[in-house]
Amino acid sequence: MAELYAPDLEDLRTNGVSVAGVTRPVHLVLLGDYSFTTSFDGHAGASSRFPCVYCCCLARITASTLKLIPDFSIYGSLQDGSRAVRVPRTLLQKTVVADLFANGPLAALQDPPPTTDTLSYVRRPLMVFGPQDIVPMPLHITLGVSPWLLSLGVEAVAFDSGPDRAKEYAAALTAALRLNVGVSPAPYWGGTFEGKACHKIGRRLAAVFDILDGFVPLARASAYRQACSLWTDLLPVLNRATTFAADERSTSRRQAAEFVDLLRSSFEWARITPKLHVLACHAADWIDTYGSLGLFSEQGLEAWHGYFNQNASVFCRGLLPGELCTIGTASGGVPWPRRFGIQPRQASGPGLARRPLREAFWRSADRAGPSRGRTWNSAIGRVRGC
Repeated sequence: MAELYAPDLEDLRTNGVSVAGVTRPVHLVLLGDYSFTTSFDGHAGASSRFPCVYCCCLARITASTLKLIPDFSIYGSLQDGSRAVRVPRTLLQKTVVADLFANGPLAALQDPPPTTDTLSYVRRPLMVFGPQDIVPMPLHITLGVSPWLLSLGVEAVAFDSGPDRAKEYAAALTAALRLNVGVSPAPYWGGTFEGKACHKIGRRLAAVFDILDGFVPLARASAYRQACSLWTDLLPVLNRATTFAADERSTSRRQAAEFVDLLRSSFEWARITPKLHVLACHAADWIDTYGSLGLFSEQGLEAWHGYFNQNASVFCRGLLPGELCTIGTASGGVPWPRRFGIQPRQASGPGLARRPLREAFWRSADRAGPSRGRTWNSAIGRVRGC
């Protein structure tokens, strides 16, 4: 659906917005999870050869990469840790690549440009955003790294002590998470942890690495303990909605680099993912520019995403989002579109049969009752604790 609004957003960015008769400039940033930002940007995503939207580093050096890109050392690799950034992406570079798609997909061309020209862009972007205007997804870094650290501990036991000991450690870890930390996997999203649970795990990681001491050699346990300590320090930087001072920004930059480099050096089988790369190499640049990451969190978007998913069957019938939600007692239970002079949509033609259903929702929204507050809380995403 994003393509429906791209022309309006481009017009807003180009012409600004009028406030009290004065035209104000508008600075747009691209905010969302990794899948959304790469799709919006025309990029192939995390599994591509050049997975980062901020720089041109390679995912990893493979035989096919050596064949396609003999001078691969120019670009670097995610597996280089904090030293991966060698060729940053630029707005001019992205504009040139977007022009390559002016006549359709590159696969249709007789002589498509080489990989080093397209840099894993596979379609024309909906809007061209400079790399410095793409938010480094603090919420999804949290959701990705916290469960990954738990899995890394199981992998460490399997690597050093075998699969049977890894099963014992996994059972002990599960008990510690439930009893000492007070979290359990969500029954959706593939059984991973929600945002609130990830924060609790980060605050109580001591309950996790204490268990690992009895399953792996001392050096491995010490490295894991240090990695958990660094991650605990980084979590507030990612999620606290405040502006950080210069000394805090420099400290977070150093800790992020140390965290990823420690994982790469002490856990030799571990692969640096795009999210870890963004944390180590690009998140600090955003904090230096805007002073905060938590102020640009995807929290609100994810809450509305969950709300629309929960009510997908209703929205597919053609109802306006505002026809289901009310403001609480402060506004007398008036549906929010009607508060601003927006009346219920009038159905006509094939949609005429749906009018009674729509009007029934409007009447139920106008009706006073104790459920109005719960309806609004659900609408703005306060039900799920991410």
